[in-house]
Amino acid sequence: MAGRGSCRVPERWTEYIPLGRRMPGTRFVAFKVPLKESFDRNLLPEERFSPHDLIRRVEERKEELGLIIDLTYTTRYYGREELPPTLRYCKILTMGHEIPNRKTILRFKYLVKKFLTANKDNDKLIGVHCTHGLNRTGYLVCRYLIDVEGMEPNAAIELFNKCRGHPIERSNYIQDLQKRALKNSCEVKSLGSDLSRSKGSAPAKPPKQLVKPPLAVPRNPGSSKKKQWPGPTAQEQPQELGHRHGALGQGQLQQKKLEQRQLKKLEHLEQRQQSWNHLEQEKQMKQNHLEQKKQMKQNHLKQNYLEQRQQKKWNHLEQNHLEQRKQK
Repeated sequence: MAGRGSCRVPERWTEYIPLGRRMPGTRFVAFKVPLKESFDRNLLPEERFSPHDLIRRVEERKEELGLIIDLTYTTRYYGREELPPTLRYCKILTMGHEIPNRKTILRFKYLVKKFLTANKDNDKLIGVHCTHGLNRTGYLVCRYLIDVEGMEPNAAIELFNKCRGHPIERSNYIQDLQKRALKNSCEVKSLGSDLSRSKGSAPAKPPKQLVKPPLAVPRNPGSSKKKQWPGPTAQEQPQELGHRHGALGQGQLQQKKLEQRQLKKLEHLEQRQQSWNHLEQEKQMKQNHLEQKKQMKQNHLKQNYLEQRQQKKWNHLEQNHLEQRKQK
């Protein structure tokens, strides 16, 4: 694609549909990064997709965006000022090709949970995008559904792929998501074995036998298998997130507690950042005010200086005129 520097269209950007469908049972909708007006000269009219186009297309579906989570690792595509002031925008700088780190995952979960808590009385959507709205976007959305909502990894991936209109492409993202099922299954089986030993009244087994794994793991209905979410259908009505699917192992409970502490820490850091931003704004306003006063003072001095020069000039002309009259 033609174009240089900051107006160069992302590679393969035109190959993907701009906006996916809302994922049933969630508030999520995925899309590729919208491009500001300066990119238009490198795109055909039918290829363009700007922040204004994004808002318009969502409104045409009788829906409303309440939050945009931007995962791109640059700020050159569009700016916050190009979005409506009522639409919340959050930037999480996320490297492409690599599995997002723990801090990024926690930050994403925190923003989603905070938005859902603050918007229980409406149905506003959470828009998520990276460059193509596919790999980083798909990973973090699916990771939230798996870790927080208890969804099976393959079901989460399938749901995202159908609603986005393109499948997640990077195998390292898919493999990492699928590992969550194996990890959770092992933790549930371990918890089931502990519960079966604690229920009986027989004396404890010798230490040598404790090393061996149990021959059978008691299964409680609905505890070792997570409930499958239905695939997206045209008739299905979106439902609110917030229901856990399946039992949590002891390791998972500890993991949840750790994530909750880290989320609280992130919230505290964000509040501090907001306070710092507020102080910076006040400082900037004060600086602007001082500069305006300084500029006004300089303008006033300059005006006085010009008036004085003009007055001297008139005085000089008048003096010459009087002298000429006197000589005559």
